[in-house]
Amino acid sequence: MLSKNKLIFLIATIQVLFFSSWYYLESKKLNEPTSKIILVKTVPVDPRDFLSGNYFILSYEFSNFENYANQSEKIRTSGEKIQALLLDGDQYKNNETEIYVVLKKNNLWHVPDYFSLEKPSIKDDEVLIKGKYNPFTKSIAYGIEKFFINENRKEPKMGDKVEVTLIVGNDLTPKIKNVIINGIPVE
Repeated sequence: MLSKNKLIFLIATIQVLFFSSWYYLESKKLNEPTSKIILVKTVPVDPRDFLSGNYFILSYEFSNFENYANQSEKIRTSGEKIQALLLDGDQYKNNETEIYVVLKKNNLWHVPDYFSLEKPSIKDDEVLIKGKYNPFTKSIAYGIEKFFINENRKEPKMGDKVEVTLIVGNDLTPKIKNVIINGIPVE
């Protein structure tokens, strides 16, 4: 039988190996040569999350089917069609469904071009990301909805211009690279 000290050392070693591997895999995703770096705008929300400490909430033009940046017919019809299917379809009622969003460059930012339930083919000037539709909140989560801000940094207020630089890797999940508030990058 293992002594108490050996057991503690073994558990600590396993934890260090696990978290080191996890860190390596996540940082590898961010530094892939095929990753695309894009700039997106956020939509106004109350940015402070009092339950999570120094995290603030981010919402994007592609977080639900009602915030359409370019108001094109394509984004409206694809969003309305998928939303109707998700609300009416029994197989979608109680589980999270993968949603693909094609983002197209519009001036400086990437804006949503259309939504899809299946992975679409994209053009060179487009970026594809995937998220999970939550039927209870009727929103799409991408894992980029919260951002940690240092307690010494001035927090954004409602009405501030907040932009986010995202890195999208081969797995189509976006990661936050940087947040820019009123033209100033958050460090």
